Amino acid sequence: MIDIKPEKPSQKSFDKPSENYQLIEELQKRLISASPEEIETCLQIYREIIQQNELIKFNQHQRTIENFQIIRQTSLWGIIISIGVALIISRLTVPGLILIGVVFYDFVFDYQKFRK
Repeated sequence: MIDIKPEKPSQKSFDKPSENYQLIEELQKRLISASPEEIETCLQIYREIIQQNELIKFNQHQRTIENFQIIRQTSLWGIIISIGVALIISRLTVPGLILIGVVFYDFVFDYQKFRK
């Protein structure tokens, strides 16, 4: 039988066992005394649970990447707007307005992309 518990507590934190972890334990117990048909069904359920766990991990990773991209883009917009305002104050109006216009154009493009 495959033991799915982590070897070290540092590898995975199971302070609060999830529903999937409990279900996997129940499936392992059931596999001990199962008929061949039940074994096939239990293994199929086991595979589905593992796939769901992997999908959850992937989605969390994607959200983290998206959050970093939002922070990066917002910071970049702030820096460019600050430079544009500084150029306008130092009487370089046309380059300052161009920089601010680029930021607003990029913002509108992103807004239209999310609106769909």
